[in-house]
Amino acid sequence: MKNFLAVIGGITLTVFGVGAAVVLVINFMQHKLICTSDIGDITITYNDQTITRYKANGFQYNLESQQEYVEEVGINTYIVEFKDNFREVTKGGNCTIE
Repeated sequence: MKNFLAVIGGITLTVFGVGAAVVLVINFMQHKLICTSDIGDITITYNDQTITRYKANGFQYNLESQQEYVEEVGINTYIVEFKDNFREVTKGGNCTIE
């Protein structure tokens, strides 16, 4: 009985460890563009290929159309353009990358 519980415990810890490793790898492979202004804020989470999610306060953001645009121009060009447009539209808002 003790051996059975030890095996179950080992399997449980292994599954938990693998799950935690997957979450960490995914988080390290993603970046955030955080833009703030007096009008509102937006955080865009992205990886090396596309936008994965966003959170906006005070702005409307169409994720699907933006993802399509990223496919056309590439993520790096998109981020540069978004930062420039954000500063212009908000008259001085600021964006940082984490």
